[in-house]
Amino acid sequence: MNDIIVIKRFKSEELVRLLVNTVRESIEDHTNLALGPDLSKLHNYITPRDINQVRLKSFSDLNRLDLDNMLKDELFEPLCSLLGPDILIQTKMNISIQMPDDTTSLLRAHSDCNSGDSPFQLNLWIPLTKAYESNSMFIYNEESSERYYNNLVRNKFDVDYDDPETIQRYGKFMSMEVGEYLIFPPSLIHGNTINHTEATRISVNIRFKSIFSPDSPHSTEDRKNGVYYRGWTKSPQFRWASVIHRVLKNG
Repeated sequence: MNDIIVIKRFKSEELVRLLVNTVRESIEDHTNLALGPDLSKLHNYITPRDINQVRLKSFSDLNRLDLDNMLKDELFEPLCSLLGPDILIQTKMNISIQMPDDTTSLLRAHSDCNSGDSPFQLNLWIPLTKAYESNSMFIYNEESSERYYNNLVRNKFDVDYDDPETIQRYGKFMSMEVGEYLIFPPSLIHGNTINHTEATRISVNIRFKSIFSPDSPHSTEDRKNGVYYRGWTKSPQFRWASVIHRVLKNG
């Protein structure tokens, strides 16, 4: 679909298994329910009004995990080829839950760059359940995404980017299995619709950015390195240059 979208399978299933088990245990702890092994059946146990509390508990438990080494083992190579070796990682991992027919979890077609994220960053999206059709995320191609921005500047949209026919014509619902991951630039227009499947979709996402790439023109302090991002990988050259930079700055 896009040369700038990457879908790969994790070399090891350990990372995904840890994420799935953490979410399952978090939900069970919060609800006192014994969930089955398949998180795509979550809607059989809770209702949409419970999602926010379940999501917040899972978010908290996921972000207690130390995943740096596992993420580096799996993702450094593809991310380095796209961003270079000196990479920042988002300080907090996010989780999304979309149950069948739930109208409270809709995310209209958008670009993360509109809210202050850098167009130079990349998003990592990991489905913890099978993602397909309307329970998944849709992404527009580059040409249609550029058209969206031109419409945004003119404040006049010639198509409805949330319309199913528009999505089918210019975009695509990502079809992915558990154990696969997606890397895409947040500048591509993306979102979700009402989940008309019979399966809940749960996914986590986290952002990466080169330490040398620009922030968004609309970036605020809460999108800066040290708040929104933290250091993840550093090349030997970066470490050495940082030492000399400090010496010169203080000299």
